[in-house]
Parts: sequence; C-alpha cells; structure tokens
Amino acid sequence: MKYLTVLILFLLLVPAMPGRAQAQDEDEEQDQAIGAPIPTETGTSERFAAGDWGVSLDAQDSTRFADHLEQDVRGRAAILGIFGRRVIPFSTENELDLAVEGSYNWSRADIFVNLDLMRATVRLPEMFSPASTVELSAGRFPFQDPSGLVLRHTGDGLQTRIATPRTRVTLGAMYTGLLLNPVSNIRMSGIDRFDETDEDETFGPRRVVGMASFRFPELIGRQALSLSLIGQADVRDTDTGEDSVHSAYAVLGLDGRLFGQLYSDIYGGVTAGIYDDGDDDDTYIGFMGSARLRLFLPELRRSRISVRGVYMSNDDDPESFDAFRPISRSTPGTVVSIPLENIIFGELIYSMRPFAEAQSLAARRVQLSLAGRTFFTASDSPPASEPFGSALDGQPVLVQADPDGNYVGTEAAVRLNARVRSDLGLAMTGGVFFPGTGSNGVFENERKEEFLVRVELSTRL
Repeated sequence: MKYLTVLILFLLLVPAMPGRAQAQDEDEEQDQAIGAPIPTETGTSERFAAGDWGVSLDAQDSTRFADHLEQDVRGRAAILGIFGRRVIPFSTENELDLAVEGSYNWSRADIFVNLDLMRATVRLPEMFSPASTVELSAGRFPFQDPSGLVLRHTGDGLQTRIATPRTRVTLGAMYTGLLLNPVSNIRMSGIDRFDETDEDETFGPRRVVGMASFRFPELIGRQALSLSLIGQADVRDTDTGEDSVHSAYAVLGLDGRLFGQLYSDIYGGVTAGIYDDGDDDDTYIGFMGSARLRLFLPELRRSRISVRGVYMSNDDDPESFDAFRPISRSTPGTVVSIPLENIIFGELIYSMRPFAEAQSLAARRVQLSLAGRTFFTASDSPPASEPFGSALDGQPVLVQADPDGNYVGTEAAVRLNARVRSDLGLAMTGGVFFPGTGSNGVFENERKEEFLVRVELSTRL
C-alpha cells in the first residue's frame, strides 16, 4: 500500500495530467468534452471490449482561485482500477456477457476501495421474432432514463430490455443503499445532503427506484418518441426530525435527425411526490423541460456544435417544497458545481479536431472544445443547496439569503484533449465563472470571479 500511494503521488506531480474522458472512441460525441472531472461513479463495461481485462489509472490535479476565497482550493484525485469482461456464447445465437470493475480511489478528502461494476447480461436474439432481441441484466450497473435529467446513476438491481423494429422497452429496478457514501450522488432530502460529508456514514442514501421506458423509433419522420415512468421511495429508517422524500416522474421525449447533419432532442417532464419533514408530510409537484440542437460538420475538421437549454421549476415561496427534484444530482458546470434544481440555463459547446487531416494518428486525435453557460434561478428563492460554487474546505459561497434577482452567473471554459496512444490520454481544462451580483444577481457583492485550472491523465495497461 505504501508503494502504491507513492506511485499515485508521483503521477499527480507530472506536469500534464490526463483524464478518463481521453480514452473515448473517436466516434464518441465531442460535445460532451467539457464537463465534470473524474466521475464519482464509473461502471460502464462498454468502455472495454469483450474478452478484455486490465488495469487503468486516472489522475487529476486542479486549482480554483478567486479574490473572495481565503486561499486557493487545490484538488487532487486518482483512481486505480481493475476491469474484466468475458462474453460466453451458448445455445447457437445466445450469449452471456460478464463484466466487473473495481477501483482504489484516492483524493485529499477520501481513500476507499469501491466495486464500480458487477454485471451479468443474457442476450437472446430472435426471442419473439427474427428481428427482436431480449437482454436480461442483473448486478451493479448504470441506470438512466432517456433524458438523463431524472436518473443517471449506478445501482444494484435488475433490468430487462426488449427491442423490436418498432418498439424499445426497458424495465428496471435498483437499490442504492449498498453504494459507498463517497460515490453516491442521490441527494434529495436534507438528511441526504447532511450525510454526504458525514465520515461515520459508510453507505449512501437508501432508496428503491423503478423505471419503465418506452421508445418508438422514427414514429414522426425521423424523430423517435419516448415515454418514461420512474418512481423512487426513501426506505431509510428516519429518526426524529429527519426528512424523507418519495416521488414519481413522467418524462416525454422526442429526438432524432431533423435534416442533413442536424439533430434535436426535446424532453418535458412532471414530478409529484410526498415530502415528510419529520413531523408533517406534504404533497408537491414540479416541472422540467430540455431542448438541444446538435450540428455535425465532419468536413470542417470534424466540428460539432451543441446548443441546449434546461428548465427546472421551483416555487417562489422559500417555505414551499414544490419543485422538480431529480433522483440523481447533475452539475453541468465546469468551474462551478451548480445542481440542476431551481434553475434555467443555456449552454453552447463547440468542438473540433484541429489536426484532423494530419497523417499522424496521435495528431488526428487532438480535440479542442469551447463551452459557454449562463445560469438563472427559476424562482425568487435562493439557488439550490450545496454543492454550489466554491463551498469547498469551508470556503464561503456568499449567496444572498433573499436574492434581489435571478441571475446566477456565466462561465466560459476551454478544454484540450490528446490521445497520445490508444491507451494513454491527456487533458487540460481552464475556465472562469462570472457571478451575478447586485440587484440582478443572487450573490453578494463580495463574490468575485472564480478561475479553474485542471490537468488530467488516463491510461490503461
């Protein structure tokens, strides 16, 4: 263990540190290039081939600085992973897909070993007709609704997928109470958020989640229609004064090609639930909407442009619980971690491969991405609770208790990816956040511009 720690620390001191995102396939969407750093939940066996096994190392070093911070906030993290996957054919066309992934996680705040993925999938082609396929999965693996805005999280459970030429059906259920607290990103209630930093809590929030998703390809021209029904129940044993949340969601979506290389996806959703503050319970309701356009220009150095807008409702009354609260917490910002709650935000991302015509494969893999985002609160209530802004290591956030306006701020970010080899990736990210202050903003005037510099490394042996 001593020598392992020394190895990780040495790699963290390398001037250019890469990122797990660098091991992407060239066909993976470039408009996802600027986003969060090393994910808190890994677990996607599709990132390594069938019959593959090996060891991976992801490391990052970041610095945040601003005039309102008492000191610079330094972040270091490393994930040493081991993975394996085996596909076993049986009974002619059927197959059993086994995948497992574990990791040793180190950061300035936590050191722990985690089981990221352990999944068994049975694929049964031509189950109902020559063009149908059935997949049955069990174990620990990622669950996600089509929008990715309600549920996008790893869990322990079961999932069935049925695909026919005209219909895609996904049925699944998972339990989150066996996930370690540092990797759980389900923080819906006040006690969920309080336990996030409690070192005595080994496991994350205990919730049971069920999902039924229906997708109809090319139902309207080239557009596919999707409908998702999701429910979650808080099954923790609450003590006196602890709150709990039970909720249900319905999300309708339309996505596909509009014309040429222009694609769109639109989602609208409603949630209804019960909030129990420990003494009384109240019902609540919330709404969400999302729209995105993506333009692919392969002839222009493989350029891609993405424009997106998202709305998450919230009641103007701070005492009201009426709001759209996702099951898993998403933070779309690069410089600041702003949860997708009580928010309206717009996003523009442009990415390209500047050396796409080069003879060198390593040069062709270099990717440059630019992103801009603007955030507003969806109501007159303060922004969503932590994590928000720079509340790291006890640093102040400086949010007004009763904001004068709705403007949260604007951020700009640039990211450079380079895949030196197929098993080695490097990345550098820089960004700045301009907070909204004064009569139109949510921050106090003491809140200043915040800067981020991050370097990452990702390799696989």
